[in-house]
Amino acid sequence: MPDKYRHTAQERNSMLRQLKRIIAGRDERELMSFLREHGIKDENPRFSQIVKAFRDGKIDEVLEKKT
Repeated sequence: MPDKYRHTAQERNSMLRQLKRIIAGRDERELMSFLREHGIKDENPRFSQIVKAFRDGKIDEVLEKKT
């Protein structure tokens, strides 16, 4: 049976901690860099949706939809 995730639980937890730190620090540029590093490129509609939600302070709502 194929795994649902391509990352281990430890890797996912590490990414989540990093993402929480970025959100708490309100660093938009670092968020964009994080998204690019993890495969969400500028051309992807999710990229603009996530950045817009971050700017509007509604990032938690968008992240809950994705998980």
